[in-house]
Amino acid sequence: MAHRIKLPHRQRNRTRLENDLQAISLTTQQAIDKCVRCLNLATLMAEHGKARINTVFSQNKRRWVNAWNNDEMLVRWFGEVTHKRQVRKVNRRILSVTTRLSRGIVIRLRPNVNESRNAQNNGWIFEPKRFKVFSRLLDKTDEEIASVFVHELIHLWFMDQNLNGETVYGAPLAQALARENPRKARKSAENYEHFVLELWEQNQP
Repeated sequence: MAHRIKLPHRQRNRTRLENDLQAISLTTQQAIDKCVRCLNLATLMAEHGKARINTVFSQNKRRWVNAWNNDEMLVRWFGEVTHKRQVRKVNRRILSVTTRLSRGIVIRLRPNVNESRNAQNNGWIFEPKRFKVFSRLLDKTDEEIASVFVHELIHLWFMDQNLNGETVYGAPLAQALARENPRKARKSAENYEHFVLELWEQNQP
């Protein structure tokens, strides 16, 4: 199934979207093309994440915990593990992203609604393949946008996590969450986002 980008039905909202896009030098068609391109990139980034975890699975099961804890990047974003089932859970969540991307995603492209929101997925089990993207997100690089798409697809499982009462947004808080509460880090969409982004950037020539 191909990815689909849906525009607002109401002309007023469509005009607002066009104005938002014009402010970042994009036409509506360019925005649609960029969303599709970044969904394809998100697939590649998630596949890289899955491959990184598969280096742990390639070990004897009795060595999974040590193999994970010896991987600096996995520990940085998801903390240390104490049981192999924790490795399986992270892998299953990354695998779910690649599976949904392969089946096609519906993005509802919308005008900006406030000064901070870039995208939104309500985490509904009945909507595992669709989420909103607000126009300001498209002013970022393709890699940043694609990693946000991975973030939104993780929200099928969990909502945003908190650390000491603060919502975990940004790499520093995501890393702090991995150090202080690995169990929550393995449920944090923000941690998956920054994991795949760092891994992708590390593997580029």
